[in-house]
Amino acid sequence: MEINYPKTELIERTFSREGVVVLNDFFAAEYFKRLKGKIKQLKFKKDFELLHHSYYSAELSIDSGGLTDFLSRIINKKIRKLQFNALKLTWKDYMILNDKYLDKSGIDIIIDITKNWDEKWGGLFTYTDGLGNYVQVPPAENSLTIVKRKKGMNGFINYINHYAKKKERIVLIAKLQAGGNE
Repeated sequence: MEINYPKTELIERTFSREGVVVLNDFFAAEYFKRLKGKIKQLKFKKDFELLHHSYYSAELSIDSGGLTDFLSRIINKKIRKLQFNALKLTWKDYMILNDKYLDKSGIDIIIDITKNWDEKWGGLFTYTDGLGNYVQVPPAENSLTIVKRKKGMNGFINYINHYAKKKERIVLIAKLQAGGNE
């Protein structure tokens, strides 16, 4: 089995109630090693929009029946294929909130690839509803986070500061729109 979470009842209930779930040590070791190998082969390109984001990105499709079946059960919606945007974040990278780039309701799936990322370096994913409520995704290698974005909820990545030095944070993010199957 490629994932370490065969039982989903508690995860389904938590996601339904809270709208967010973080699962650590998600993939089996061998599968995670192969996934990291695929990511190393990606050709990242600088993606820069001054008033919204700065990072390197590449597209990655994951055709894993175990992952899509698992996620379909958790979010209670059939997922056929997952298309991820692989982000490589380095010093001075960020994503800020900007009214020009608001997300529609949906679900974000985040897979953290980076080992030993220190929160003081920045680069943390945060979701906020604009009313003072927020959810911050903790950095953890081989973790999977599922976030339900309700209307008005948007995410940002705080600035990666000089403490990160030459370190890179790599995450995969898939955005599923409300009402649509992937």
